[in-house]
Amino acid sequence: MNSAYKYLVLNQVEQNLAQEIKDPIKKLGFCVLLKHMEHRGYFPRNLKDVPLSVITNIADQLEINGKLLRQYKLNGRTSKRHKQEIKDFLGFRNPKKEDRLNVQSWLCSKLSIENDLREFLATAQQRFLDLKICVPSDKVLNEVASSALAKVEDSFFNTIFNKIPRSVKNKIDNLISGKVELGLSDLKKDPGRIGLKSLKKESKKLESLQDLNFPKDLFLDISKKHLLKLKRRIASESLHEIKRHPKYIKYSLFAAFTYVRIQEIADDLVDLLIQIIHKIGAKAERKVIKELVRDFKKVKKKDLLFCQVAEAAVNNPIGAVKNVIFPVASEGILKDIIKELKSSGPIYRYKVQNAMRASYIHHYRRMIPIILDSLEFRSNNTNHKPVIDGIDLIKKYQDSQKQQYSNDEDVPIKGVVKNEWTSFVIQSDGINRANYELALLDALRNRLRCKEIWIPGAFKYCNPDEDLPQDFNKKRVEYFDRLKADLNPHIFVKNLENRMRESLKHLNSNIPKNDYVKILGKKGGWISVSPLTAQEDPPNVANLKKEILLNWPMTGLLDVLKETELRVGFSKKFETVGVRESMTKEVLQRRLLFTLYGLGTNMGLKRVCSTTASENHQDLVYVKRKYINRDNLRNAIATVANAIFKIRMTHIWGEGTTSCASDSKKFGSWDQNLMTEWHIRYGGRGVMIYWHVDKKSTCIYSQLKTCSSSEVLP
Repeated sequence: MNSAYKYLVLNQVEQNLAQEIKDPIKKLGFCVLLKHMEHRGYFPRNLKDVPLSVITNIADQLEINGKLLRQYKLNGRTSKRHKQEIKDFLGFRNPKKEDRLNVQSWLCSKLSIENDLREFLATAQQRFLDLKICVPSDKVLNEVASSALAKVEDSFFNTIFNKIPRSVKNKIDNLISGKVELGLSDLKKDPGRIGLKSLKKESKKLESLQDLNFPKDLFLDISKKHLLKLKRRIASESLHEIKRHPKYIKYSLFAAFTYVRIQEIADDLVDLLIQIIHKIGAKAERKVIKELVRDFKKVKKKDLLFCQVAEAAVNNPIGAVKNVIFPVASEGILKDIIKELKSSGPIYRYKVQNAMRASYIHHYRRMIPIILDSLEFRSNNTNHKPVIDGIDLIKKYQDSQKQQYSNDEDVPIKGVVKNEWTSFVIQSDGINRANYELALLDALRNRLRCKEIWIPGAFKYCNPDEDLPQDFNKKRVEYFDRLKADLNPHIFVKNLENRMRESLKHLNSNIPKNDYVKILGKKGGWISVSPLTAQEDPPNVANLKKEILLNWPMTGLLDVLKETELRVGFSKKFETVGVRESMTKEVLQRRLLFTLYGLGTNMGLKRVCSTTASENHQDLVYVKRKYINRDNLRNAIATVANAIFKIRMTHIWGEGTTSCASDSKKFGSWDQNLMTEWHIRYGGRGVMIYWHVDKKSTCIYSQLKTCSSSEVLP
């Protein structure tokens, strides 16, 4: 039920109490104050705080015009008398100092570090209401909630601090003071472009963090979401700020940072491994195709030509090729046929495999042991054990100069080497090491991408069993009911098959009637879809555009951003990763808009500062570090999108749905950008911006991606 709706019903006792008041203005004001106090625990500071629907419904019950409430004075003598009568009637009393302390202690016992300040505020308000104590002012309520949250945080940090061994604390001190090879600033950085140097650095970072040897049970009951929040807090702080923290906070924050950072670096190393394996294959294919296309010339009617050559050879088996074959098919035509056949099938694949081998041996082979030594690979399925055994074999021979494995070595082949790789890997003189490594890495890449093989300590590539609710077996029936799926696997599969058959029948019956779709004989059934004819522009569109230009001829993006903020208030979604805010709301709002504008337009924070004297670069950098992160941005985007859906004229645009369209566009970018790549389809170097748009053109989400990445949102 809507919280505003709770106010609406006046019971018989309340109506009898209201009937004693003769003046309709005072009667309506009394009842509004009564219901507000009953359900909120405090009297409204302003009549505008009371929803209009509440006023209207109470007025209807009293048979009074709701507009009369405007004449009711909240600070008058009558309202003061009414408030006291209402408190006596409902049994409420004013809060005392011990009440605040009691509520604060109760909050500490009921809420945890996982709850934020808003949840502490809401719970504190409800507690005062349950105790029939008038909810204090916003300032006092905020003090109660903030103090409780601070105590909960202190208790949490002290618990973590006491679990950390003294030796680990000493290592943290050395790291923060810069007495080790990799400092805190190095550990915060993301990996750069694929290369031996970046791989070594990532491996070194992972090793440094793992060497801290934090106890494994530090954060057993803490969610990943909150650990990320703690990690962002220390990642946004300078060394000076970190050193100023009390020891119990400093070491606990660093423990959370280490826990999350180990997972992130493990994920980064797996991503680099997948990219390397993909790059080896893609680069080899491009090289071979380029060589073949250069000399390629397609020969038509090859079957007839082969028949004529065979017939000539049978008729004159002892004749010379020059005299028998070449008159039917010239030497040049036969050379073209040879080149064409080599460009496909086994010969083409053999060329690609050899190109991959050359690239791997001369460059990428130095990188693979770094990743394999840094990560541990596991699987929950015994079918993938040969791949893990193959990884152990690669590690065993990584310092060896032998080109083939020893004859007495048990080399896993089944489940590792694909059929098309068999002849390339297993040669006459034994199993070629480099070729086997390529085949195994290809198998490893495929299994990592679908989590058939996973990495302990990683997040994205973690144990797939952890992705399921941990109480899945206990609440199996409940979860299947939510998914509207049958527990019986045979019935579940049968239902899927029936849905697919119905869809295919519908497709089959509609295609013959559709003039825009044709089934061609090409390649055994090629579906051709003709583009739809463009509709003419509605006659009012031109007039509408003209009117918009007259009213807003030169509207800047910053003005649009500011107007959106004034209407929607999306800046409230940008919460600090710290524990306190010293800026006023107005200053923070202005700096957030400048920072978002500078980042969103790629203008940069320095240039934005040059256009205004009210802000400096350091202030905007501080806002960027403390307030702008992925979660906050997504929450702000959701707020703006929901505001658009709310004001959308449904008779024109229709109701909002969960379905959306997705597409990307290539943008040129500088080579210095680490995400810049050559686009194989559109040509040229650049990046891709991928948009997710709802059915009626509202952008829900956008993401910057590389040109070679799969066009699917992770």
